[in-house]
Amino acid sequence: YQKYVNYLLDKNYAYKCYCDSVSLDKQREEALAKDPKNPWKYPGTCRHQTKDFDRPYVVRFKAPTDGAIDFDDIVFGKKSFINKENFDFVIARSDGSFLYNLTVVCDDIDMEISHIIRGADHIKNFSSQYMLYNAFNANIPKMCHLSMMLNEQGLKLSKRDAAVSVCEWKSSGFSPMALNNYLIRFGWSFGNQELFSMEELISKFKLENCGKVDGRFNLKKLEHINTEHLKSTTLTPDASYAQHLSPFLSSLGHNLTTEQIIPFIPLTRTRSKTFVEAANELDPILRTEITIDQVAKEKLITEQVKRYLSIYNNLLDTITTWTEDNIRAATSWWLTANNLVLKDIGQPVRLAIVGRTNSPELFQTMAAIGKDRVMKRIVDIIK
Repeated sequence: YQKYVNYLLDKNYAYKCYCDSVSLDKQREEALAKDPKNPWKYPGTCRHQTKDFDRPYVVRFKAPTDGAIDFDDIVFGKKSFINKENFDFVIARSDGSFLYNLTVVCDDIDMEISHIIRGADHIKNFSSQYMLYNAFNANIPKMCHLSMMLNEQGLKLSKRDAAVSVCEWKSSGFSPMALNNYLIRFGWSFGNQELFSMEELISKFKLENCGKVDGRFNLKKLEHINTEHLKSTTLTPDASYAQHLSPFLSSLGHNLTTEQIIPFIPLTRTRSKTFVEAANELDPILRTEITIDQVAKEKLITEQVKRYLSIYNNLLDTITTWTEDNIRAATSWWLTANNLVLKDIGQPVRLAIVGRTNSPELFQTMAAIGKDRVMKRIVDIIK
């Protein structure tokens, strides 16, 4: 950076400014008090100073004051800055450090950057950077400024907003591809299509189709997209689902391989909005011992229900091939034979086998838990 600063000084595009900060602060305060809407600008006190002094100085760029700066933005189109609004801005501090507008331009030149893609809040910086590119006789990258994501109150996102933390969404059980999908759709569209795989985005995405209008972060929209991604075997194949679900199962004490998790995925795909919910759904299914909801037990497990469950357990013992279809068929026959309907035993059975009244589809769950554990859990709740 010092090399670039020396070049600007040698070519008379920049100069050393010896104005002390106390004096400048006073001028700034006086200008602010006089007209709060008109920002103070450095008056160019040292602009034509050629003598060196033995005291601290900053380096200022000599900004042109005639004409205008015009450039094309890929999203926002033609932009123009009037040069008479310019002031001689600092590019190097007195402590030897360098300022943002200088460093990014130097980096872009050194790395031969062709396109700059960034938030629309940086448009105001470009006039200063444009002047520096010209002073260095460098190619100016194509500019693309993107609309801003604001928080739910319509303010710029800050570190206080959970929405800015990828780690926060990861620990909350959101799919990385769903989050990516939401972020891309936030400022870009492809007709009315809402859900995309990475392959589709690569083939369809164009900067020219990005929007100009800022928008507010919408948690419900993100949750909807996440749910749809988790439902879809195309957007989230079984292997990917199992890979992302694994850490949440591990946190509950279930250390399973991807191959061991995959058979349980059908139980959660259409029910769970996040991987956290999916892990919680599978937790009692995978456990050897479960905790029963005592309030639900007192309400549901009557003496009559205990008699039904005891007879039903005898039926289950006759099923030789333990599959979802066989359990469903046997149960349907038994209910009809006893003039019962599923609601007469459905909730009690569910409570017995997972410890709560909500679970994935009953017969799927019974098949996944296994015959011996299902029968034991029904006996336990009767006792």
